[in-house]
Amino acid sequence: MEAPRETLILVDADDREIGTSEKIDAHRRGLLHRAFSVVVWDSAGRQLLQKRALGKYHSGGLWTNACCGHPRPGEAVEAAAMRRLGEEMGFTCEIEWLGIVQYDASFENGLSEREVVHVFRGRYDGPVRPDPAEAEGYQWCALDRIRSDIAETPDRFSVWFKRYIAEEWPVALIRPSAARGTSTAHRAEASTMASDAHSDASSDMPAILARIVGDFAADSGTIHFIGLDAHLHLAAASPGIPDAVLAIIRTIPVGKGMAGLAVERAEPVTACNIQTDASGDVRPGAKATGLAGSIVVPIFDGETVVGALGVANRSERTFSDEEIARLVLEGRRLAARR
Repeated sequence: MEAPRETLILVDADDREIGTSEKIDAHRRGLLHRAFSVVVWDSAGRQLLQKRALGKYHSGGLWTNACCGHPRPGEAVEAAAMRRLGEEMGFTCEIEWLGIVQYDASFENGLSEREVVHVFRGRYDGPVRPDPAEAEGYQWCALDRIRSDIAETPDRFSVWFKRYIAEEWPVALIRPSAARGTSTAHRAEASTMASDAHSDASSDMPAILARIVGDFAADSGTIHFIGLDAHLHLAAASPGIPDAVLAIIRTIPVGKGMAGLAVERAEPVTACNIQTDASGDVRPGAKATGLAGSIVVPIFDGETVVGALGVANRSERTFSDEEIARLVLEGRRLAARR
């Protein structure tokens, strides 16, 4: 059982430490603090869910991801995540940092959550022995079933887990076909190798992106290339994109968001105003950029799609056919330099 007076790390919106607070007091006063979540998969592509114990300080009896918690002052977030995974579910496994999500939520008991959450993933195929004081049950579930269960009975799931599913965090984790026979460490190594390769080959990408953004009278831009893990990896981004957004767009699953859809469809994806777009092409996190008119084109190497190039404006904008053709050409030039 958790210590009754656990101390949390208070942070600002950029996850910079600004102080500490007793846990229940922080949740009573709605103070922004650092937290973590761990998502665990098995080799069959199923995700491990836990049913929170009824005695938890909020969200008792609800289904959620494998493990959540708070690092202690002076404790590294990854170390805290590993510690709590063992304490809550009775096992540990290698984990990999994915990114950061911030959320606010209020509960019927008067407590609230305001967290900057570091999300980790891991793979595990052994026995699960949850502490009854933490979790009263667990199950391994396919992602499609999790989605359908949330759609049918949303009140059975924690508010943060529903957000992870809605914002496609699990899709960025381990695909069933890729999971079999491949350890988390090897996947992490492949992702790192892909990122390092692009870094070495494209050290001039930020300067090229700055020129493209200027040529198109845009306010911001990004370049992504497909890595060895079949995900899009950020090669360059314009200054000014919020850190929380950068954490999300560093790795993008193909088929998700404007960049992922441009690659999947092998055609440009546009939004006159991403703040009001209702097409479903824009991911919720994109609104945090404050941008409006946006376009992402696939980067072609011959006939093969190898990445995505996007530019955006702070005001509404519709890109002409001539501008789209020019941006596609810029993408082909990028492919030759990667």
